[in-house]
Amino acid sequence: MGKNIKLKTLLEGYAWERTPGKALPTLEDVQNAHNKGQNIKEGNSRMEGLLDQKAWKEVTANVYDIMMDFQADGFETEDIIEFLSEKLKSTIEEIEMEGM
Repeated sequence: MGKNIKLKTLLEGYAWERTPGKALPTLEDVQNAHNKGQNIKEGNSRMEGLLDQKAWKEVTANVYDIMMDFQADGFETEDIIEFLSEKLKSTIEEIEMEGM
């Protein structure tokens, strides 16, 4: 026979995730969270449709070149990705600040 698992162990971290002192989520809360996720997916799909394929190919070619240069200098792929992600995020924030 398999190992016995206590019911409490099964429930912890799944059905009863909550903040102490806060009520359990209602059906409306769960539906709103689901709809928010759907809206994000739809927004991403719409943005992807608007993205010019030629521009995206140029961006990916440049990122590839940068990654190859960094790897030639001995940097690990994970470190390069983290660096480029942070750089892109800060560049977007700068663009947003200029636009205000």
